[in-house]
Amino acid sequence: MKRCFLLATLLVFIGCSKPQEGRSSWQPAPTEDKTGDVIAFWIHRGETSQPVTVGLDYDYGMITIWTDRERMFYLYDNVEKRFFKTGDFDVFLRQLEGLPPNITLHWMTKCQAGFAWNMPEKAEGKIKNILSSGNRITETPIIPCTCEGGVVEFPEINSSAGAD
Repeated sequence: MKRCFLLATLLVFIGCSKPQEGRSSWQPAPTEDKTGDVIAFWIHRGETSQPVTVGLDYDYGMITIWTDRERMFYLYDNVEKRFFKTGDFDVFLRQLEGLPPNITLHWMTKCQAGFAWNMPEKAEGKIKNILSSGNRITETPIIPCTCEGGVVEFPEINSSAGAD
């Protein structure tokens, strides 16, 4: 009888609790051959040249893209070699909040007009609040130059794995 009561209580608790997004929508990330570091993006500078690989310098990284035409958000985990991509700012914030506390996070951008050149201060403030509440430290990243006509390519989510 006690087992039935405990099982029923557990089922009610599970059914009533808020579903957790967790990291099930994170995908295996491309990695650099020499270092094994997660690749955040590639810069293509011409049809015949090899793309320049931009990898993570820290265990975690993020890119926020907020322009007139596009909003896209990336999180990178260099420990588990996984990445997350979404166009939904609220989903991004929840995933960012789910990162471990007390980490160093590489907030990546590019020279000239950064990836998030049109992000409202309120949105940037939400990101900074999450980072500071978890004692997550952002380091100034190496900022790659794309001024020479470089086209930036980001990793793609495997469509069969449930991207947001």
